[in-house]
Amino acid sequence: MKRKPSTGNAKIDAALALGLMLSFFLPWLHSMGKPVSGPEIHGLLEGPHRFFSAFHPDSRISIDYRLSVLLWAVPVAGGCLLLAMLLRRYRGWMAAPAGGLALAAVFFLQNEVAGFPFHRLAWGSYLAASLGAALIFSALWRALIIPP
Repeated sequence: MKRKPSTGNAKIDAALALGLMLSFFLPWLHSMGKPVSGPEIHGLLEGPHRFFSAFHPDSRISIDYRLSVLLWAVPVAGGCLLLAMLLRRYRGWMAAPAGGLALAAVFFLQNEVAGFPFHRLAWGSYLAASLGAALIFSALWRALIIPP
C-alpha cells in the first residue's frame, strides 16, 4: 500500500526551503564592520586568495577558493526543494541533503573566515544553519517517528 505524503509536513518544509533561499541574500559576514551577503562573499575573498595562491598554487587557500561555490548550493538546494514540491515529486528524505548542504556551507565559511582578521559570521549564516538543521530534523522526524 502506497503512503500519501502529509501535506502539513510538506508545508513546513516549503517554508523552511523558502527561508533557506532567502537567507542567502541576507548578511552572512561582517567584514571590517560591513555586512556582506552570500552573493558578495566570493568577491570579498577573491583578492586575498589570488594573492596567496600566486605563491603556493596547491595551498589550502587556493583549494578553499575553488570550494566556495558550495555557498551557492544553499539557495539552489532550497529552490530544488520548492520545485519538487510544485511538481508533486517531493519526498520527505529530500529535505535532509538540502539541510546538510546549508550546514556544510556555514561550517565551511566559518572555517574560512577564521583565517581572516576582522571577519565574523553574521545573522544570515546562522539563520541558514538553523533552517538547514530544521530540514534535517524534519526528514529524520518523518523517517523515524511518523509510522508508515
